[in-house]
Amino acid sequence: MDCPWFILSADHALVRPEAEIEPYEKTPGTMRVSARRAWAGKVLADLQPHLTGVSSIVFLAGLRNREFLVSALEQRGHRVSIPMEGLQFGEQLAWLNRQIQSR
Repeated sequence: MDCPWFILSADHALVRPEAEIEPYEKTPGTMRVSARRAWAGKVLADLQPHLTGVSSIVFLAGLRNREFLVSALEQRGHRVSIPMEGLQFGEQLAWLNRQIQSR
């Protein structure tokens, strides 16, 4: 079963995987809390048309990328899972590589 997926971009909010964007330096780690909240609102607005009939959402993203998204999505009735939660960056890369190799 194919599942729609998107890329979270600190500069562009929600990005389709086939989209081509220019390189940028902005990261959630360089953004103030108020800017991250506003960014999450933009992501949620962009995501909303794609959520009809979606019950489960998986985040393969760091804490700052998802910090204001998870509770908002759960409040809307979506089940959220974060399989790499608590893993350090290198551990996340290893986890992703294992997932790719197991396909």
